Amino acid sequence: MSRTRSASECATCKQTPREDESGRFTCACGTPWVRRWGIRGTPEEEALLKLSGFIFTLDIQGDTYYVGPLGHIVYLYSGGDWDSDKAPREQSLEEYLTWIKEKLAALSQPY
Repeated sequence: MSRTRSASECATCKQTPREDESGRFTCACGTPWVRRWGIRGTPEEEALLKLSGFIFTLDIQGDTYYVGPLGHIVYLYSGGDWDSDKAPREQSLEEYLTWIKEKLAALSQPY
């Protein structure tokens, strides 16, 4: 896979936009953001996501993303980038999926 990590931060305040009480996305300095919608991955991406325990999801609003173990969610975007609120910023998507598989394997080990 050749996806890059989505920046998802404001150039001014360096904060990630969050949904406010009215449903709009804004960052700490108040800059309005347009919500990005996810896309379905390529067959190769879907195979890697599935191996790491993620399943494709289409929500009631029509957004698409992958729900994985331990409450992790991965968004793939049309611009060739990806994001997850639980993935460390320095990890590539491949590194992140390997990390998830290793965490799951460690959790399933008997004591």
